[in-house]
Amino acid sequence: MRVLAGEVWDRGLHPAGAARQFAAILDASSDRRARLPRVRVPTLVMHGTQDPLIPERAGKATAKLIPGARYVPIQGMGHNFPAAAMPFIAGAIQSHVLTSRK
Repeated sequence: MRVLAGEVWDRGLHPAGAARQFAAILDASSDRRARLPRVRVPTLVMHGTQDPLIPERAGKATAKLIPGARYVPIQGMGHNFPAAAMPFIAGAIQSHVLTSRK
């Protein structure tokens, strides 16, 4: 995290860029709940239990709306991908791919 924080600091802050990104997110974001039940592919929904931006209940709700989706909480993870969680995340993806093959 220190290396990443240093790289971000070295690049500098661009408040206008952050504002544009946030505006794009708001513009592209729409309520997708009505379309989720039409998903027909094996789906794995993983979500950090400590995400301060998108509540865990949103991940659970997404999984409930997609037929046959599997929900996997990632204990203690926030809105990032910490190195310590990578083995768990990779294992969950591998398991999903191997059990979803037809």
